[in-house]
Amino acid sequence: VYLCALIPEPGRSLTEQIKGGDLVNGTYLSGLSGLDSEGCRSWTDHGLARRAFYQDCPDRVAEASVSRLRRQAWTPYRERFPLKQFPAVAATSIICAGDQMVRPDWSRRVSHERLGANVLELPGGHSPFLSRPRMLADVLSRIAGGVALS
Repeated sequence: VYLCALIPEPGRSLTEQIKGGDLVNGTYLSGLSGLDSEGCRSWTDHGLARRAFYQDCPDRVAEASVSRLRRQAWTPYRERFPLKQFPAVAATSIICAGDQMVRPDWSRRVSHERLGANVLELPGGHSPFLSRPRMLADVLSRIAGGVALS
């Protein structure tokens, strides 16, 4: 199960994919610091982080979540995805229609192209585990139980 996922492209790095198109809301990069001495970036614009990740969460939850954001290593963004193709296993991609981080149109397209995934769409933004935890738990439970969803 992929949730609001940055589904990698075999043989390419995430940085290459971001520069090449419509994967993410490009404004999020302006909310990050430059690389520090350990190759990490931090959120410098907490308002932008909130809009990207938690725009439909209750204020208290969004503020607490933003306060917990930590430095993020940038090396994984630069390394190429090592698989030549994804394994031939059943996959489900859960997309949130109002995601302000990973673009829903991109997610719908690559979920089919790269994974052959069953695509489910939920309302709301990038963090349904905070904004709609019961709805997400129900969907995940039904997927785990083999219940067909559409």
